[in-house]
Amino acid sequence: MNPNFNHPDFAYWLGIMHSDGYVKHFKKRSYYIGLGVGTKSLPMFNKFIEISQDIFGIKGSIYKGRTKEDHKFHQYRFGCTSFISMFTENKIHLKGHIIPEYFVKNKALSGPYLAGLIDGDGDLRISSRSYPQCFIRIYASYRPDKLIAQLEEILKCSINYLEYSGKRKIGNREFFGTTRRIEFRVIPNNFNIFKNYILPYIQLGYKREKLKEYIEMRGRPPRIEVT
Repeated sequence: MNPNFNHPDFAYWLGIMHSDGYVKHFKKRSYYIGLGVGTKSLPMFNKFIEISQDIFGIKGSIYKGRTKEDHKFHQYRFGCTSFISMFTENKIHLKGHIIPEYFVKNKALSGPYLAGLIDGDGDLRISSRSYPQCFIRIYASYRPDKLIAQLEEILKCSINYLEYSGKRKIGNREFFGTTRRIEFRVIPNNFNIFKNYILPYIQLGYKREKLKEYIEMRGRPPRIEVT
């Protein structure tokens, strides 16, 4: 089977791969792709499975369990050895945050990709009530310089990088770690791509509704006070 790497569904799938997905070697020359999430991300998880089965023609395996902190988790994985050469030939990186160049030039692909990235590693923050601004933050384990440059081209806005170290806590475990993230604003210059190409593909309802409400609110005509 030849996967369709030019489809918006694949673009969304790759965005998830670059956030919560992983690819590993198994028994030397065998490879498998996997995704692990908590219960809150199940809509994204189910969409990833649906796209994987449709594009790659595989079934895969689903596992459920609990973390050390007693949180439920869901795992999905499938063998991808026969597809590795196709990814390489099409210059598609399964690791890291590198958007295929043909995505960058095509909003119908870069939009769904960013939806997958936001569903996986992103969060949305609305600033002050007096002059609301919507900030989207994408977390990473390293400084993603290539992604920063590509996002500036796609979204037509500046991308900020932040890095800070300190104590972190996961469940009952406390440790010292470094947090790295990029941050950008949803502004009139990129309302079109967010509204028409990113928003329709976001699977996590609480993220989709927050972004939708903000765009609709900013798109309303200003109120005129009559005195």
